[in-house]
Amino acid sequence: MATGSSNNYAAMGNGTYNSPYGKTSGGYNYQAAGTLYLIQSFITANGDATLQPDGSQLLWTSTSNYAYLSNLGNGTAKINDMSNSADWGVRLGWGSGCYTNANAALTGDGTFTVTGVGSNAITTQHTDQYGGFTGWSGTGNGTLGSVSHSETLTYTGTGTVPNYSLSAW
Repeated sequence: MATGSSNNYAAMGNGTYNSPYGKTSGGYNYQAAGTLYLIQSFITANGDATLQPDGSQLLWTSTSNYAYLSNLGNGTAKINDMSNSADWGVRLGWGSGCYTNANAALTGDGTFTVTGVGSNAITTQHTDQYGGFTGWSGTGNGTLGSVSHSETLTYTGTGTVPNYSLSAW
């Protein structure tokens, strides 16, 4: 595993770009091989920002949005998870700057799941194997859990996830 983190009073992020410690020797953020492995990455924000009705300022509410990936398998996994962040919401695999490098190359048998839960909206930036956009979006009503998204890839042989990035707020 190779990641990095930074935070200030208003935001937390992990961005592994431009870091000598941001990649494993194989060039990924997470790598595993074995008869049984589990890789998980989780990010949450303990609040949510919304605009005041007149648009003059952001208001902070006490909801919590989160997103995670989970890969359980037998074989090998190579996962890029270049940047995650939590501030006005959460971004998994995308968001600490303009970088998106959220992909996985999997062999053997297993499952790869990405889940997001939000109070206002969720957007994915998924791409297919040809680079085409296959994103998904949904809106909530402002209460936690009013919008969620989950995708699971079950594979035997090989599995490829070209872009699993997701944001929830």
